[in-house]
Amino acid sequence: MSKFLLVTVIIVSFLSCNQAKQESEKKKIEDDELAKAILKAESSSIIETKTFLGFEFGMTENEVSKHISKLRKEGKVYVNKSDNFQYDFNYNGIEIFLNFFPEFHDGKLYKMTYPTSSWVGSSKDHIFLMAAFNDTKDGFESFINEDLMGEKYFTNIKNNLIVTFKNSRMIYENAPISKLVKLKEEEIEIEKSKSSSSEF
Repeated sequence: MSKFLLVTVIIVSFLSCNQAKQESEKKKIEDDELAKAILKAESSSIIETKTFLGFEFGMTENEVSKHISKLRKEGKVYVNKSDNFQYDFNYNGIEIFLNFFPEFHDGKLYKMTYPTSSWVGSSKDHIFLMAAFNDTKDGFESFINEDLMGEKYFTNIKNNLIVTFKNSRMIYENAPISKLVKLKEEEIEIEKSKSSSSEF
């Protein structure tokens, strides 16, 4: 190998390593910023309660059912072929189909997940929803991060409300209650682990 070629290989290797290091440091900073914002949201008073389609944090299961009935009477929501409630969202001529799955803690709504799909069949339908959300959002802090697979996801935080667009889903969650749920789930996992270990 000639000296020139050797020097070129060393320089290219150095630049590649340096770029990878810079990207890794940038990702760490972005992840740290999001983690701090989530911690702040988890400590917030419950100020924001409204979610997409008018569902509200704190609704009981019965109140959620009544709200769905109201949306059906208004013609906004219908039952699709899979027996799921569906809302057809139109953004700049792109039609996105949303289902919605409520989650409750102590009998009260704290999280609403809206899985998305479209005729295009893209795994990135959530990006169109995020674009529509960006047109109307006010007072939110916005973050763009990457998951372990390198896929970008988008998080918007305002007081206690976290709105995430990720993996063809839009998720509204009440951060202080989500934190309680996660802590409870962790406790259950620890107990299961202890129970499994005691079988030896």
